[in-house]
Amino acid sequence: MVAWLLSPDNTAFAKSALRAELPSVKSSHLAEAFAASLGLRTYAALLARQKGANRLRPPLLHADNVLFAKRLAELGYAMPERDIIAELAHHPCMPIPCWREFPRRNIDANNSWYYQCKRLGLPNVCVHVGTKYRRLWWDCISVSPREDRHVRDQRGDLVCAMYEEFQSTVGPASGKPLFFGSAFAGSITSLLPSVARTLADRLFEQLYVPLLDPAQSHVEDWL
Repeated sequence: MVAWLLSPDNTAFAKSALRAELPSVKSSHLAEAFAASLGLRTYAALLARQKGANRLRPPLLHADNVLFAKRLAELGYAMPERDIIAELAHHPCMPIPCWREFPRRNIDANNSWYYQCKRLGLPNVCVHVGTKYRRLWWDCISVSPREDRHVRDQRGDLVCAMYEEFQSTVGPASGKPLFFGSAFAGSITSLLPSVARTLADRLFEQLYVPLLDPAQSHVEDWL
Protein backbone atom coordinates (compact mmCIF):
# COMPACT_ATOMS: atom_id res chain seq x y z
CA MET A 1 0.00 0.00 0.00
CA VAL A 2 1.34 3.40 -0.98
CA ALA A 3 0.36 7.06 -0.57
CA TRP A 4 -1.33 8.68 -3.57
CA LEU A 5 -2.40 12.29 -4.15
CA LEU A 6 -5.69 12.27 -6.05
CA SER A 7 -5.19 14.89 -8.75
CA PRO A 8 -6.29 14.96 -12.41
CA ASP A 9 -2.67 14.90 -13.59
CA ASN A 10 -1.86 11.86 -11.45
CA THR A 11 -4.98 10.04 -12.64
CA ALA A 12 -4.18 10.73 -16.28
CA PHE A 13 -0.61 9.52 -15.75
CA ALA A 14 -1.84 6.32 -14.08
CA LYS A 15 -4.28 5.54 -16.89
CA SER A 16 -1.64 6.10 -19.58
CA ALA A 17 1.02 4.09 -17.76
CA LEU A 18 -1.36 1.22 -17.04
CA ARG A 19 -2.41 1.02 -20.71
CA ALA A 20 1.25 0.75 -21.69
CA GLU A 21 1.96 -1.83 -18.95
CA LEU A 22 -1.15 -3.99 -19.56
CA PRO A 23 -2.11 -3.54 -23.23
CA SER A 24 -4.33 -6.67 -23.25
CA VAL A 25 -6.68 -5.16 -20.64
CA LYS A 26 -9.52 -2.93 -21.83
CA SER A 27 -8.98 0.72 -20.98
CA SER A 28 -12.31 0.94 -19.16
CA HIS A 29 -11.41 -2.11 -17.07
CA LEU A 30 -8.04 -0.61 -16.16
CA ALA A 31 -9.81 2.55 -15.03
CA GLU A 32 -12.18 0.54 -12.84
CA ALA A 33 -9.32 -1.49 -11.34
CA PHE A 34 -7.32 1.65 -10.65
CA ALA A 35 -10.29 3.21 -8.85
CA ALA A 36 -10.61 0.00 -6.81
CA SER A 37 -6.94 0.25 -5.82
CA LEU A 38 -7.77 3.59 -4.18
CA GLY A 39 -10.65 2.08 -2.22
CA LEU A 40 -13.30 3.59 -4.52
CA ARG A 41 -16.13 1.48 -5.90
CA THR A 42 -16.08 2.78 -9.48
CA TYR A 43 -14.10 5.04 -11.79
CA ALA A 44 -17.12 7.36 -11.82
CA ALA A 45 -16.75 7.64 -8.03
CA LEU A 46 -13.07 8.49 -8.50
CA LEU A 47 -13.92 11.27 -10.94
CA ALA A 48 -16.60 12.65 -8.62
CA ARG A 49 -14.21 12.63 -5.68
CA GLN A 50 -11.52 14.27 -7.77
CA LYS A 51 -13.87 16.94 -9.10
CA GLY A 52 -15.01 17.88 -5.59
CA ALA A 53 -11.48 18.06 -4.19
CA ASN A 54 -9.27 21.07 -3.63
CA ARG A 55 -7.00 21.12 -6.70
CA LEU A 56 -4.29 22.97 -4.78
CA ARG A 57 -4.35 20.41 -1.97
CA PRO A 58 -5.55 17.08 -3.40
CA PRO A 59 -6.78 14.38 -1.03
CA LEU A 60 -4.29 11.80 0.16
CA LEU A 61 -5.50 8.25 -0.49
CA HIS A 62 -3.83 4.88 -0.12
CA ALA A 63 -3.37 2.85 -3.30
CA ASP A 64 -3.31 -0.93 -2.84
CA ASN A 65 -2.01 -3.34 -5.48
CA VAL A 66 -3.99 -6.19 -3.87
CA LEU A 67 -7.26 -4.34 -4.50
CA PHE A 68 -6.12 -3.55 -8.05
CA ALA A 69 -5.37 -7.23 -8.76
CA LYS A 70 -8.62 -8.37 -7.15
CA ARG A 71 -10.71 -6.08 -9.35
CA LEU A 72 -8.85 -7.18 -12.48
CA ALA A 73 -9.48 -10.81 -11.54
CA GLU A 74 -13.19 -10.05 -11.14
CA LEU A 75 -13.11 -8.62 -14.66
CA GLY A 76 -11.46 -11.78 -16.00
CA TYR A 77 -7.77 -10.91 -16.16
CA ALA A 78 -4.63 -12.44 -14.72
CA MET A 79 -2.42 -10.03 -12.82
CA PRO A 80 1.40 -9.90 -12.83
CA GLU A 81 2.98 -10.61 -9.46
CA ARG A 82 4.79 -7.25 -9.44
CA ASP A 83 3.43 -4.37 -7.37
CA ILE A 84 2.41 -2.25 -10.35
CA ILE A 85 0.58 0.31 -8.23
CA ALA A 86 3.66 1.02 -6.10
CA GLU A 87 5.75 1.30 -9.27
CA LEU A 88 3.33 3.94 -10.55
CA ALA A 89 3.36 5.91 -7.30
CA HIS A 90 7.17 5.93 -7.22
CA HIS A 91 7.71 6.48 -10.96
CA PRO A 92 10.03 9.43 -11.72
CA CYS A 93 7.45 10.79 -14.19
CA MET A 94 4.60 10.92 -11.68
CA PRO A 95 3.29 14.53 -12.00
CA ILE A 96 2.65 15.15 -8.29
CA PRO A 97 4.35 12.49 -6.16
CA CYS A 98 4.37 12.50 -2.39
CA TRP A 99 8.17 12.31 -2.46
CA ARG A 100 11.06 11.79 -4.85
CA GLU A 101 13.98 9.37 -4.85
CA PHE A 102 17.31 10.29 -6.45
CA PRO A 103 21.06 9.88 -5.92
CA ARG A 104 22.27 11.73 -2.87
CA ARG A 105 24.73 13.93 -4.76
CA ASN A 106 22.37 14.83 -7.61
CA ILE A 107 22.10 18.55 -6.94
CA ASP A 108 19.95 19.24 -10.01
CA ALA A 109 17.36 16.64 -8.98
CA ASN A 110 17.37 17.96 -5.43
CA ASN A 111 16.86 21.56 -6.56
CA SER A 112 14.17 20.62 -9.08
CA TRP A 113 12.19 18.72 -6.46
CA TYR A 114 12.53 21.54 -3.92
CA TYR A 115 11.14 24.10 -6.36
CA GLN A 116 8.26 21.79 -7.29
CA CYS A 117 7.42 21.39 -3.61
CA LYS A 118 7.69 25.15 -3.13
CA ARG A 119 5.37 25.82 -6.06
CA LEU A 120 2.78 23.32 -4.81
CA GLY A 121 3.21 24.05 -1.10
CA LEU A 122 4.13 20.45 -0.32
CA PRO A 123 6.45 19.25 2.44
CA ASN A 124 9.79 18.46 0.80
CA VAL A 125 10.29 14.74 1.42
CA CYS A 126 12.91 12.81 -0.51
CA VAL A 127 14.94 9.60 -0.40
CA HIS A 128 18.65 9.90 -1.13
CA VAL A 129 20.09 6.79 -2.79
CA GLY A 130 23.41 5.44 -1.60
CA THR A 131 25.35 2.33 -2.56
CA LYS A 132 23.48 0.08 -0.11
CA TYR A 133 21.36 2.23 2.15
CA ARG A 134 18.96 5.12 1.76
CA ARG A 135 18.66 8.41 3.64
CA LEU A 136 15.16 9.78 4.17
CA TRP A 137 15.11 13.57 4.42
CA TRP A 138 12.35 16.13 4.97
CA ASP A 139 12.19 19.92 5.17
CA CYS A 140 9.02 22.02 5.50
CA ILE A 141 10.63 25.25 4.35
CA SER A 142 8.69 24.65 1.12
CA VAL A 143 5.40 25.14 3.02
CA SER A 144 3.98 28.64 3.48
CA PRO A 145 4.71 30.13 6.94
CA ARG A 146 0.95 30.76 7.19
CA GLU A 147 0.35 27.02 7.17
CA ASP A 148 3.29 25.44 8.98
CA ARG A 149 2.16 25.82 12.58
CA HIS A 150 1.84 22.04 12.95
CA VAL A 151 5.54 21.52 12.21
CA ARG A 152 6.59 24.28 14.62
CA ASP A 153 4.65 22.80 17.53
CA GLN A 154 6.70 23.59 20.61
CA ARG A 155 5.27 20.61 22.50
CA GLY A 156 6.82 18.24 19.97
CA ASP A 157 3.68 16.14 19.47
CA LEU A 158 4.23 15.71 15.76
CA VAL A 159 7.91 14.79 15.90
CA CYS A 160 7.08 12.28 18.63
CA ALA A 161 4.46 10.72 16.35
CA MET A 162 6.98 10.65 13.50
CA TYR A 163 9.56 9.00 15.73
CA GLU A 164 7.02 6.38 16.83
CA GLU A 165 6.27 5.68 13.15
CA PHE A 166 9.99 5.29 12.53
CA GLN A 167 10.37 2.84 15.41
CA SER A 168 7.37 0.71 14.42
CA THR A 169 8.34 0.59 10.74
CA VAL A 170 12.07 -0.09 11.01
CA GLY A 171 11.87 -3.00 13.45
CA PRO A 172 14.95 -5.25 13.31
CA ALA A 173 16.15 -3.87 9.93
CA SER A 174 19.92 -3.95 9.43
CA GLY A 175 22.01 -0.82 9.14
CA LYS A 176 21.17 0.71 12.53
CA PRO A 177 18.97 3.57 11.23
CA LEU A 178 19.15 6.85 13.17
CA PHE A 179 16.46 9.55 13.46
CA PHE A 180 17.64 13.18 13.56
CA GLY A 181 15.86 16.53 13.71
CA SER A 182 12.38 17.88 14.26
CA ALA A 183 9.03 17.86 12.48
CA PHE A 184 10.13 20.93 10.51
CA ALA A 185 13.33 19.36 9.16
CA GLY A 186 15.19 16.13 9.77
CA SER A 187 16.49 12.87 8.38
CA ILE A 188 16.71 9.15 8.97
CA THR A 189 19.95 7.51 7.90
CA SER A 190 21.01 3.95 7.01
CA LEU A 191 17.63 2.67 5.81
CA LEU A 192 17.06 -0.34 3.60
CA PRO A 193 15.41 0.70 0.30
CA SER A 194 11.98 -0.81 0.97
CA VAL A 195 11.89 0.59 4.51
CA ALA A 196 12.89 4.05 3.27
CA ARG A 197 10.01 4.08 0.77
CA THR A 198 7.47 2.96 3.36
CA LEU A 199 8.64 5.59 5.83
CA ALA A 200 8.64 8.28 3.13
CA ASP A 201 4.96 7.57 2.49
CA ARG A 202 4.02 7.58 6.15
CA LEU A 203 6.01 10.63 7.22
CA PHE A 204 4.75 12.60 4.23
CA GLU A 205 1.22 11.74 5.35
CA GLN A 206 1.89 13.06 8.85
CA LEU A 207 3.32 16.31 7.47
CA TYR A 208 0.74 16.79 4.71
CA VAL A 209 -2.65 15.93 6.21
CA PRO A 210 -2.71 18.91 8.63
CA LEU A 211 -2.43 21.17 5.56
CA LEU A 212 -5.77 19.95 4.23
CA ASP A 213 -9.06 21.64 4.99
CA PRO A 214 -11.06 19.31 7.25
CA ALA A 215 -13.78 19.06 4.59
CA GLN A 216 -11.23 17.97 2.00
CA SER A 217 -9.15 15.61 4.15
CA HIS A 218 -9.66 11.91 3.48
CA VAL A 219 -7.02 9.51 4.72
CA GLU A 220 -7.77 5.83 5.23
CA ASP A 221 -6.12 3.94 8.07
CA TRP A 222 -3.05 1.95 7.13
CA LEU A 223 -3.81 -1.78 7.13
